Amino acid sequence: MSEIVKADKRKQLLAYVLFALVVALVIFVQTDYFSELLTVDTEGLSQNEFWEASLRELIHAQILNVIVLLCFIFFAYKFVLLGVVTLTEQRFPPVNHKVAFDTKVIKGRKAKVQAYFMFFAAFVLLITPIFRSYFIYLTYVTLDEAYESIVVHEEQWNRYRQEYIEQYPDTPQSAYFVYKQGDSNKARRMINTLIEQGDDEALFAKYQLNLKSELFELSQDESVRELDKLCEVYIQPCLFLADYYIDLRDFDSAFSSLLWVQHIDHFEIYSKFMWLYSVNSWHRKDKAKAAVYADLISDIPMPDCDEKTMFSLTKYESNKAD
Repeated sequence: MSEIVKADKRKQLLAYVLFALVVALVIFVQTDYFSELLTVDTEGLSQNEFWEASLRELIHAQILNVIVLLCFIFFAYKFVLLGVVTLTEQRFPPVNHKVAFDTKVIKGRKAKVQAYFMFFAAFVLLITPIFRSYFIYLTYVTLDEAYESIVVHEEQWNRYRQEYIEQYPDTPQSAYFVYKQGDSNKARRMINTLIEQGDDEALFAKYQLNLKSELFELSQDESVRELDKLCEVYIQPCLFLADYYIDLRDFDSAFSSLLWVQHIDHFEIYSKFMWLYSVNSWHRKDKAKAAVYADLISDIPMPDCDEKTMFSLTKYESNKAD
């Protein structure tokens, strides 16, 4: 007749309590409240604030993981201790060992298998949070290094903006840098003042930024009309409108904008024609013409952009095709 170890009432009560706690914890971690404890709301944050929030989230996750690891260490210790005794006595449960439920005694080879299973369970309990902790640590280090690099780059970029503003105070580019520094009203006044003085680059800046949903809140149709007028004299508005229409998947309008400057030997003009003629969904797709523009591009040196800004304008002699 098989030997049965009767359940210990106290052990049984502890087992039920532990089971209830595990169920409650599983339910709790599925709630929004638990998510709010570990996550940081990043809506409306600047880039630097977003990175800092992400690092804080990793710290919260690491703290929780350490708590889980400590709990698992306790249970792993219990598994190992029980496994060693089982292996020594060649019996499970060991002599005088209390159990939570009625348990049939097994001996010999089966007891050894049971002991090895407990060793494996202890290993799994430990390796999972340890691996997770190491992964969180690597992620934190990687993000922290990236954040430091971004901060350094941002500081350098801010110094460049300020130096540019001081050196060229009355330019559309300086107005844009003022906007990036957070003073939108001053930036708008600077651009509008330059427009009143007849500065076409300021005009280009105003309507370009409006189509990018930056700084100004004007009618898009008005912006397109004003940029079309600038296309009659300058190259850059034509290129900008082409990109604008390409983003809208309006390839015919992009092509029409480029027709103003198709007679000009210019790297970007040829690049955009080549791209348009390669678009599969465009009814004017023409691989032969795309190849022609590819050959033209290879013969043209890259433009020198050292002295150019976002709003620089280059005049050309009008020769728009019909």
